[in-house]
Amino acid sequence: MLAVGTIINVSILWFLITLYTRSTNSAESLRETWIVVIGMAIVRLLSHLILGGILGPFTFFIELVALYFLTEKICETSRKVSLKICLWYFLISVFLGLVFRLFAS
Repeated sequence: MLAVGTIINVSILWFLITLYTRSTNSAESLRETWIVVIGMAIVRLLSHLILGGILGPFTFFIELVALYFLTEKICETSRKVSLKICLWYFLISVFLGLVFRLFAS
């Protein structure tokens, strides 16, 4: 199940990065996406280890902050574009989470 989640994250981010950066080189945008996803995975691991049980629900917001800085630095986007990517990633993630929980129950 972890592999499916990773593939979904990469797909969402690749779509958003390509859409908002208007990249015509799909190989470059995919490479940037993988760097961002790996960076977010490292942040997710560290935040779960450090914040663990008590502040566990807040780790998603830490991941969004990491996504903002990673897209701004790795993809060399403006502040406005990075915020759009973060906002849409948040909305799509929440929607897919609700849909998956609905089908799981």
